[in-house]
Amino acid sequence: MNRTGLAGALCTTLLVFLPPAAKSHSNGEAHGEAETEPVIRLGMSPAPGALVARNKEGDRLIRDAVAATGRGNHDAALQLYREAASIAPEQGIPALARFLKLTGRDDELAAMLATPNESGFEGLPPLAIARGLYAAGDVKSAIRALEGDMYVQNGDDAAGTLLLARLYESDSRPEDRQLLLLKATMTAEDNSKRFVLWHELFAGNANAILSDPGLLLSAMGQGLRDPGISYGTLLPMLDEAVLKLQQRPDYFQNREEFLAGAAEHGAGAVLFATRMLNREERHDEALDYLKSHLPGLRQSPLWEAVAEEHGELLRQTGKLEEFRNSLEQRARASKGRTAVRLNLESARVALALKDNRGAEAALDRIERESIPDDLHSEFILARLLAFSRMQDIDRLIEVYPDSIGGAREDDVELYHHVIFTNILDTESHLAIESKVRDLFARDDKSPPVLWRLAAEASVASRRKPNEVEALYQWVTRSPDNTAALDQLAKVSGELATELASAPEELLAVDPDEIEKTVRVADQALRQVILRRPWEPDAYVSLLGLEEAKGSEDPADVLVQLVNSESSGFRDRETLGFVLATNGYPETAMTLYDELLEHEPENVSVQMNRAACLTRLERWDEAITFYKSILDDGYEGEPWHVHELVGRLWEIGKHLEREKEFIEWFRAAPSRVRGDWGMTIVEEFGSLCAHQGRIDLAEEFLRRTVDESDDPNIKSRAWLRLVRTHAEAGDRDEAVSILAEAEENLASWPEQFTDLKLQHAELLITEDRKDEALNMLISAAATDPQDAFLADALHRAAQIAQELNQQERALSLYREFLDSPSRSFLRRQHAEEQIEILDSRN
Repeated sequence: MNRTGLAGALCTTLLVFLPPAAKSHSNGEAHGEAETEPVIRLGMSPAPGALVARNKEGDRLIRDAVAATGRGNHDAALQLYREAASIAPEQGIPALARFLKLTGRDDELAAMLATPNESGFEGLPPLAIARGLYAAGDVKSAIRALEGDMYVQNGDDAAGTLLLARLYESDSRPEDRQLLLLKATMTAEDNSKRFVLWHELFAGNANAILSDPGLLLSAMGQGLRDPGISYGTLLPMLDEAVLKLQQRPDYFQNREEFLAGAAEHGAGAVLFATRMLNREERHDEALDYLKSHLPGLRQSPLWEAVAEEHGELLRQTGKLEEFRNSLEQRARASKGRTAVRLNLESARVALALKDNRGAEAALDRIERESIPDDLHSEFILARLLAFSRMQDIDRLIEVYPDSIGGAREDDVELYHHVIFTNILDTESHLAIESKVRDLFARDDKSPPVLWRLAAEASVASRRKPNEVEALYQWVTRSPDNTAALDQLAKVSGELATELASAPEELLAVDPDEIEKTVRVADQALRQVILRRPWEPDAYVSLLGLEEAKGSEDPADVLVQLVNSESSGFRDRETLGFVLATNGYPETAMTLYDELLEHEPENVSVQMNRAACLTRLERWDEAITFYKSILDDGYEGEPWHVHELVGRLWEIGKHLEREKEFIEWFRAAPSRVRGDWGMTIVEEFGSLCAHQGRIDLAEEFLRRTVDESDDPNIKSRAWLRLVRTHAEAGDRDEAVSILAEAEENLASWPEQFTDLKLQHAELLITEDRKDEALNMLISAAATDPQDAFLADALHRAAQIAQELNQQERALSLYREFLDSPSRSFLRRQHAEEQIEILDSRN
């Protein structure tokens, strides 16, 4: 699919999910026109086949219009854009708007849409017309297109209402924006639309919150009753709204009216008034205010949110006992997840009050089978914390197996931290170990995971041999437990290597204990290797242990271990890598040669073998291999050119044969077909630039841009040349190269955009941000339908922010989001910045 086609497809996808622009009127007089084509005019979803067909046709017309523009035939392009706008308005009108803006005829679209019958746009929905006018930059006409639509005014066309609100904001009419949203919030019939509008109400200009407390409180009282509003969503929104109100000069003048009038509008308005006091850090007054209204709110759908706010105020004012009592009362009246959450919170408060028994009682009230998955770890954490604070080791050992079973490793680490942070003395650590041993002495069927607890107790008491012993017991009783074996191998391997390599006169450990530890480590590491022979860590640990033991041939021990089982090709390759990089290149070479007898074309083994040759200083063999791969590739295609060029050049420098290797790189295009040879030249030029060899970088990169036919290779070389000269302080040469590059790559949007972005950064370093901003906007306007050129708008918006041109930045971010750019991360960033900029206005 070509670039414009993809943009059209994206528009098609988005259109399917757009909300209706307006409702159908029963008398057939919607928006003042007879229903010649109600599906399009009313913005309702047509049959899927018709929708796809229209968008495909609109996409085709836009492509043809772009082509006509490229040929300089603007009249033909205009006609094609107009047809696209009539057939598929969601994509066609913005495309027409951008074309007219590009050709300096911004006012023509407004005239066309203002007289739809004469211009061929009759029957278009007001939302489509407004979007087109907005894209054309005619905000006032876009406002007029929507103001007469009653479905926009009453909030039932939420998309139109939101657009009109933002148009008011762009037109510096914040009061109108807020009035529209307030009324729409109260009159919208659909709950979900009302909630969206209510949320938008507080996302705008801080000075736009109306100073009409009754109207605002009425909107909140109604809006907050919408189904699906959660406390987690509610509180931040209320707090943000209060913050905006506080920024108004008339805040204190209206505050008392807010506080006095909140109750008659219900729980939502009372919550908002409470947050006003809380936001001023008048927590005691906020608590008294909310308490005075509690009796009248108990039957409200928002009672749980009110009670939550009440509890939070009790906590903030230090009334923890009262807070706990309120939690317990609410928990008794609740079921399911809510009851679990409240009892958990009650247990945490009890722990804060150092009432460990009270915490235990709260946890006992929780029915185990009712605990949701996302609260399970919190429950375990609170229970372990309670028992460890009480130093109740027996209960701790009792609940530990169930607590750890199936838990994520990160959670297990957290549980252990809680246990051993509260059990501080060594005697308690030793008591845990002793009780675990006693349990297994009495009943060998005790849960094996208890030995993990014993091992952690040994860590806390710094008794490494005890830790190894506990882990060994854990593995012995649960031999299929991978986590147990891995931990034993790691801990015992480190200790055994340390003991085996220490001078005898410095050791205060019984020789039998050392021998036992070494034997356990050896067995554990071998088991890990046999279970996962493709992972290198256990090989390295076992090799270090064999060296510490003084084995005659440590490498051969590993080779025999792998040979002793039915090991695969990948396992032997892993072993070869470990041996080559840990001081045994000769043995690694033998393994590599054996592997190549079975798979002579395996390029991964060949590369590892070549690296091993350099360790053995068999330079000529390594050079021959690297040159052959660079010239012949892998299966006829270039393979790891960057890495191979680097390896070969390092050998040349080491052998002081630089001139010879430079000549070899120069001759690459004559040896290798097509742009493959130029890729070698480009990579060597970039490598020289990185290493500060400016003369060589200039020669090889300049040759790349002069001789390569691949725009990707050329643009990379040009960019590297620009950076090289810029970093060397030769700004004039860098700018000259950029100008040359932009001229050569003007017909390749992706590469052209990369160059423009680099040019902008160069201007920014010279504190010429205004020039950079205008240059990027101009580049994006070259072809508004190109996804890559559109990315320049994103950088332009960032620069506008840096220049403190917030309104311009906001406009550029929105224009970028309306563009066909396919950059997910840039789009995500633009949406975040729009939200931030909106909140600051």
